[in-house]
Amino acid sequence: MKKNLKRILVALLAVMMVFSLVGCGKKEEEPGGDDSPKFKDTFVFAIGGEPSSMDPANAGDSVTSMITTQIQYGLFHIGEDGSMVPDSVLPDWEVSDDGLTYTFKLRENYWSDGKKVTAEDFVYGAKHTLSIAPADAGYKTDIMCPWIKNAMKYVDGGVSADDMDDVGIRAIDENTIEYTLEVQCPYFISLLANSIYNPVRSDYAVDGEIAWANSADVPTNGAYHLTYIDKADRFEMEKNEYFWNAENVTTQKLIGLVVEDMDAQLIQFQRGEIDFADAIDATVCADLFAGTDTFRSSGAINYYNNINCYGANEALHDRRVRRALQLGVDREKICEAMGAGDVYYPLYSFIPDGIPGINGDWNDEAGNLVYLDYDEAKRLLAEAGYDKPDADGYVLTVEYSYNASTMHTTVADVLTSEYKKIGVKFVQKTAELRTFFSDRSNGQYELARNAFSADYIDPACFIELFNNEFATVKTAGDDHVNEMIARSKTMMDQTERFNLLHECEKYYVEEMCYNNPLFGYGSGYLVGDGITGFTTSPQAGFVFWYVVVPA
Repeated sequence: MKKNLKRILVALLAVMMVFSLVGCGKKEEEPGGDDSPKFKDTFVFAIGGEPSSMDPANAGDSVTSMITTQIQYGLFHIGEDGSMVPDSVLPDWEVSDDGLTYTFKLRENYWSDGKKVTAEDFVYGAKHTLSIAPADAGYKTDIMCPWIKNAMKYVDGGVSADDMDDVGIRAIDENTIEYTLEVQCPYFISLLANSIYNPVRSDYAVDGEIAWANSADVPTNGAYHLTYIDKADRFEMEKNEYFWNAENVTTQKLIGLVVEDMDAQLIQFQRGEIDFADAIDATVCADLFAGTDTFRSSGAINYYNNINCYGANEALHDRRVRRALQLGVDREKICEAMGAGDVYYPLYSFIPDGIPGINGDWNDEAGNLVYLDYDEAKRLLAEAGYDKPDADGYVLTVEYSYNASTMHTTVADVLTSEYKKIGVKFVQKTAELRTFFSDRSNGQYELARNAFSADYIDPACFIELFNNEFATVKTAGDDHVNEMIARSKTMMDQTERFNLLHECEKYYVEEMCYNNPLFGYGSGYLVGDGITGFTTSPQAGFVFWYVVVPA
């Protein structure tokens, strides 16, 4: 009831603001005649928290990347369809026959102070990442160090870039860069979209540190460069006149406002104070902007339940019980309870929509690995020996761990109701976020909520979650899973590799029932009428280089 009341109040306030704006708004006339295009020279967007460092080695979170994406120009970025879009690299790069050496030619581009971007800047950028401790450059432990030759030697940081001559990244000449791998990585190109591979200026950066980047005086090589930074309030950017494609950058100025509160972002959007809001209450906005193109969503995120298959609750050791939990829940009801229209959709395999497969979307190819069948769920429980109801009608009790929020509580409540239908008592256990994460990491749960969005756009990013080879506490998975994942990494033929990953997903989810997929979703955002030229991706990143804002 409180949730519905909040939605109604926010929606009413927003509608009142629309009417107040109609009375006082006035369209600004611009010179050039009726047929000349009328564009604003400034685009204002809100972000849902305070960004961290502008150092590309540290800028891995979605909040910070809202700024760094606009000012930094890497090797690739992820396109709207999940494909890898070449940026600093020219097409037709070379890969050695053994799959261990990648050679790229770089397009001619310039830093915002007019200095040319060179291959050495990319070499230094990667080595600078290696010089930083993992706490401040976490992505290197998964996306750089296991793959780049000798990079693992520097995974702990603390070594100057000048002392990394054996790292497999070198500049062949001013416009050519070569990457040598430790072992084959069939999705190496996908990894190069991560900012840890971005170029960095050695005359500005400090090895082992990230604070140097939080200055508006640092040159950048993207479509925009920073002119003002107040990390708690705003980031102001202006067009980089030296950017290689500057002639197609229409908007002269970007302003990123830090607005953590979801309701505040909605209100500021309705007032016309911001053109774009990226942290909003999807349930409110889906209702408020129904039938319009204002509310949208992007991103490939799955929501699922971890099942502790080797924990204290021995019932969960039985594959039949785990299968019953998969079949005993109506995923449509969870999505309906969210109250956000098509933002949430039932997930019948592990990988969400938006990840490319062999001939289309991966999820379409995977088919229904889980489904709804209450009767079959009851039969499996009985077959496993859970067929004697207690006084309340329950044959089994399981504990469900999660951190309390509107979204997670809604899911937990639906699961509680659904599992009652098959005689499973679902005991909810909530904890503060950090405590919950710690308990989940240490296997202190029976069932636990989880969600994952892609760090890079390849199904391997999701399938890697099944690998328990290096897990401190094993809660799911087995050696056969680990073997399939290891074998997939040796396959350079994409179709062969994807077929094996499909086999691995089917084995993990359908045959062994090691987890329970529930639904997929994207992150909701609001965009003003007529705004074009920006792009998003299955990773839910936003590129504003060519944004156009009508006057």
